[in-house]
Amino acid sequence: MPKRGVADSAREILVAIQKIEVVTAGSDEESFCDDFRIHDVVLMNLIAIAESVKQFPDQVKQAYPDVQWHRIIGLRNIISHTYADVDLPTIWIVVHQHLPILASACQRITLTFS
Repeated sequence: MPKRGVADSAREILVAIQKIEVVTAGSDEESFCDDFRIHDVVLMNLIAIAESVKQFPDQVKQAYPDVQWHRIIGLRNIISHTYADVDLPTIWIVVHQHLPILASACQRITLTFS
């Protein structure tokens, strides 16, 4: 089976971000934190994002320094290993402040590597 390319990984990240945007649309921080259905979808897609990020070669990550690549992978480890103790207000901030930056970078990566 062929290894996924950089553009494939970037597209997978964009799909995961879109799922997060759909499930959080119309929510505020309080409703996000109170609704396990919403935050479970968000957390699982953040894990999927990090798994795709791991596929990027270092030179791709270095070309987009506005994205905190190491923190994406670190967040995945926190979610995976301490799931019940994840700080949901912090995840809300990630969704609204950091995912748009990642989406922009992934759109550019997709165009560059397609």
